[in-house]
Amino acid sequence: MDIGSGKYRYRKPPFLDTRVQLSPIVEKREAFAICAMIGFLNEAALFYKFKHCDENNMNLSKELYLHDLPE
Repeated sequence: MDIGSGKYRYRKPPFLDTRVQLSPIVEKREAFAICAMIGFLNEAALFYKFKHCDENNMNLSKELYLHDLPE
């Protein structure tokens, strides 16, 4: 992974054309927070699917096809 490599040590605030530089510690902290949030969202999605979806039609695949995402 590229976390901590220094490639993503900036942030672009919304509606502005400037970059805000981040320290390596802040970069790692924010990456950790994003990874934790994704895990919690995946867990919440599974909980919702088991409570509200038909078991025969549930998509439990944990795959992401990046080539299918819009650019």
